[in-house]
Amino acid sequence: LISTNIPSDLALLKASSFEGRPAIFAPSSVVQMGAELVVYGFPLTDDLSTQGNFTSGIVSAMSGLNDDLTLFQMTAPVQPGNSGGPVLSISGRIIGVVVATADQEFFRGQRGTDAQNVNFAIHSAISMRFLDTNNVNYETDASLTGSLSLADIANMSQEFTGIVRCRN
Repeated sequence: LISTNIPSDLALLKASSFEGRPAIFAPSSVVQMGAELVVYGFPLTDDLSTQGNFTSGIVSAMSGLNDDLTLFQMTAPVQPGNSGGPVLSISGRIIGVVVATADQEFFRGQRGTDAQNVNFAIHSAISMRFLDTNNVNYETDASLTGSLSLADIANMSQEFTGIVRCRN
């Protein structure tokens, strides 16, 4: 563990080796309401695929709970284990990092309903600032050169995303 940012739920870890292609960030301006996105991660790792899961959705709100501007809301399904995983644009660029899903028990108790497809990610700008603070180099790409196939984005995601298991 090199560094953490607890309010943003980010951690910087040092890996012993990395042989994949690095992720490329998109500028925050790419995140717009209604924009298509995809999420790659390892939800429910002891039950689902250890090769990862790939889901899609849209940006459904430009802020998080209580209008938190560091987050955006998305409809792509996520579960425990997706946290820390990339949220990508359809051009395959990182636009966010998965951090949370709506607390179903809270919404049932307070509103009498389930909150469907209410999930949250940190804007890429927050992640890039965290990397800047820790002197970590990364690439950005402001060009929006069309979209890639979902299969291409899924393959790309597997190259720079891995499972992190925490042990006490």
